[in-house]
Amino acid sequence: GATVYYGMSKYVENSRVEIVADESGEGQRLIAQCASLSSPHARLVPTPYLCSGMLQTVYCTSQALKQDAGSRVEYVRESKEMEDGGTVSLDWYPEQPTKDDEPRVIAVVVPGLGGSAYEYHVRSVARRLAEGKQRMHVVVSNHRGSGRTPLTSGRLYNAYDTSDLRDVLAHIHERYPQAALVAVGFSLGANLLTR
Repeated sequence: GATVYYGMSKYVENSRVEIVADESGEGQRLIAQCASLSSPHARLVPTPYLCSGMLQTVYCTSQALKQDAGSRVEYVRESKEMEDGGTVSLDWYPEQPTKDDEPRVIAVVVPGLGGSAYEYHVRSVARRLAEGKQRMHVVVSNHRGSGRTPLTSGRLYNAYDTSDLRDVLAHIHERYPQAALVAVGFSLGANLLTR
């Protein structure tokens, strides 16, 4: 009993939250909105059985292909050839809009490292965005070589190079100039969006 108590107390003790933000008004405004995280008593205590990165990875991998009513989607695929001969796949849901029926809002979803339109969380978000109040058209931008996208050049995607994402966004905006673009990124995808 004492060993378990000691282990749990160290587990919680080492879970202090430290917020790092620039001194700009925007960073401070964000911190002010997250009062529960900026408290000196704030803790981020992961689920005990997912207490390490390795266990979290195994869990997420086991959930990736999960199917339920909220994640059932059938994409319409568009392949986009990049300037260097590489290929990026754009998976549209519920359908790829026509120029005559331009959507009001298009949500661009950018998966994380090794992820694609086929991951459970990506499918769930795509469905929720498409069937929510805004009735968005959703397009998932699959990185080179991922999500059943053929690898057609010697160049791979990485966390530093945003050129593919910029080209995809320009391509969508050129085709649907009146549509508002919003974006959702997961992990590496969020990193690419912030760059």
